[in-house]
Amino acid sequence: MTIHEKIKHIRHQKKMTQVEFADLVQITQGMLSFIEKGDQSPSFNVIWILVNKLHVNPYFLLSDDQVVFDTKKRFANISKRNQALKYIEKAVVDINGLSL
Repeated sequence: MTIHEKIKHIRHQKKMTQVEFADLVQITQGMLSFIEKGDQSPSFNVIWILVNKLHVNPYFLLSDDQVVFDTKKRFANISKRNQALKYIEKAVVDINGLSL
């Protein structure tokens, strides 16, 4: 699955409409639609919200890890969460072809 498909999968798992999910991740429904279709890459803020508010396993989003939600709270530890978020930030930068 691509990151776009994974975000859509997470929304379906949470049984949320695009409007509800977009509100949660602080973007418009139109932007969420673009992300889910693969026309737009998710921003670091969107991924950060998914990891922190919905407890999404950050490695699910950016690798072949099949565990969607961090049910064991592996990333409740601030140090581990920050390390994962740095990895995610680099991946988002790479996805979007940006430079820090």
